[in-house]
Amino acid sequence: MQTDEMLAQLTEMFGDYMDQTRIATAVLCNKDLESCIEFLLKDDAKEVAQPQSTSTGAIKKTVPPKSNDFASFLKGGNQQFGVLPQRPNSRGGRGDDYPPNFAEIVEMISKGLRVMVLMRGPPGSGKSHLARALIDKTLGNSDYRNHVFGADDYFLVNGVYRWQPDRLDDAHRFNQSNVRNKAIAGWSPIVVDNTHMKHWEMHAYVEIAAENGYVVRVLEPVTHWRKSARALAGRNVHGVPEAKIKTMLLNYERLSDVSELFRQCKLERVLDSPPKM
Repeated sequence: MQTDEMLAQLTEMFGDYMDQTRIATAVLCNKDLESCIEFLLKDDAKEVAQPQSTSTGAIKKTVPPKSNDFASFLKGGNQQFGVLPQRPNSRGGRGDDYPPNFAEIVEMISKGLRVMVLMRGPPGSGKSHLARALIDKTLGNSDYRNHVFGADDYFLVNGVYRWQPDRLDDAHRFNQSNVRNKAIAGWSPIVVDNTHMKHWEMHAYVEIAAENGYVVRVLEPVTHWRKSARALAGRNVHGVPEAKIKTMLLNYERLSDVSELFRQCKLERVLDSPPKM
């Protein structure tokens, strides 16, 4: 990968809360993208451990970057790159920043609408943490098992996770059945905690939601390690290896809007129907 490409990708991943000079330094000191990511994650961890300076209350103006070209950085030094604005609360150890649509989902649940949330993201990206945060925010001390459903639950035997790759289809049918039963009973919210890297993996749940009058929203963690296969391999609790996660990241299909899923399922008519309460 060319240095300019690495700089652009790292800026997309870390630019919301890390200044451009540090990102460019990572590119300068490392040979590949994964090494750059590890460099920045370690650097970030060191900064979290340091006490924060007291704010004077003054607002510091930021200068937008003049170029995303790495050669420009080498020629012009730090002045070629403005310091990007800090995003508050972005350094929680578990990545406690909420996605942009989190507040909207909370509001819909609070209004009593039937809401189905489809989590998306590779193993270790923080999906389960975010799903539980949504339940805590809307329902307080409710039992997660009544609201959060994932295919991984099929492999839990007496609290011990026993992965059986030949039973994966059974696990997904099991999960779809659980979600359907809860939807028929009108539980809300219903959160489907699977990776959903491909659009078709969400279709069965979209159909269940449409049949039972649910609003559907897709929720993805915004943790800054969510695109690093190496970091994800170290964080996921089920031991999914780095090579597998790399493949999953490569196969990830972007989604412009949840209505795209309804169109793929030929359920556009449902989009104009009011949700049940």
